[in-house]
Amino acid sequence: MSSRLIAALGLALAIAGTFGTHQLDAQTPVAATSTLSGTVHDATGAALADVTITLVGEPLSTRADSIGRFTLRDVPAGRHTALVRRIGFQSVEYRWTAQSGRALQVDVAMMPVTRQLDRVVVEAPGNSRRRGTSSIGGSVRDSTGAPVPNADVRLLGAGLSTITDSSGSFQFESLAAGSYMVRIRRHGLRPITHVMQIVDDDNRSIAFKMFGLPRGSNASGYGSADAPFDAFDHRMLGESGRPLLGPGDLFRYDRASLEFVLQQYRDPAFNISRRSAEQGTGSTDDGDCLLLDGRRAVYQPLRSFSANDVQLVEVFRPNAFVDETMVSQMDLLRECRGSAMHHPAYFVLWTRSVH
Repeated sequence: MSSRLIAALGLALAIAGTFGTHQLDAQTPVAATSTLSGTVHDATGAALADVTITLVGEPLSTRADSIGRFTLRDVPAGRHTALVRRIGFQSVEYRWTAQSGRALQVDVAMMPVTRQLDRVVVEAPGNSRRRGTSSIGGSVRDSTGAPVPNADVRLLGAGLSTITDSSGSFQFESLAAGSYMVRIRRHGLRPITHVMQIVDDDNRSIAFKMFGLPRGSNASGYGSADAPFDAFDHRMLGESGRPLLGPGDLFRYDRASLEFVLQQYRDPAFNISRRSAEQGTGSTDDGDCLLLDGRRAVYQPLRSFSANDVQLVEVFRPNAFVDETMVSQMDLLRECRGSAMHHPAYFVLWTRSVH
């Protein structure tokens, strides 16, 4: 075979290899993603620059340019929450369902944070771990729209409390990122409990409405009714890295079973050994050790709840330290009995119906 023929064959093979490679690349599946873009402005319509847009639960973020425009690319298909933040303005949450290959454009208006409140804040000992760069504020009104002054406002999880001023407003500042409960009470009115999750440099403002109680009712949230919330506040102040899933974490799971969401924290081996010895069976599919809204212990499968049913989940891994209050509550259930240092996995589920 001549050298010219060999060279021609080599060139043909190289060209074929090149085309083959491009053909394979063309067949490579493209990730199912979407794009969120838009503009950010203040209450007067003026563009806001240096605004941070973060996708909650995903490692995606961007920043608005000098005329308030932004684009958040490569958003996975599914339900998401975008958090829009800028120092000096109230944070904005935008929730939507991203569809593969489709772009969405939004217009975001941000309101300035007011700093004119006369605050009365009582700080519990040891709450310095809650120091951070965020704030939570709001206003409280009754069913007629009138301000509710002197309402008791507690920020559970931070050991902080205050009362509303004459305009029904309150403010908590210097908070670290994390999950909190805002609990508002006043005699004669139905208490409010709102669970929220904030990030660093977050300034949240929420409007609350309180409704009157039936004549003769004593359900304002004081006394023994407040015990579960006191226990939650105590647990959070003593928190040492235990798993805690807040609204932002749970939102992206939509209606997925809690058994799926929390599967990494379950420990069937612990229950198998206990129940095999006590009942002669190794089955653990019939229940998990749950504490509903901090007050009712049940042995019920996690799969009977979806991520959409709850707004906060406290996780106590097997054999992790729990206080005596938790031990006494779970001791009511034979399948969940244990000690402060030797017990199955406990899950405290704060449902959407908590008040």
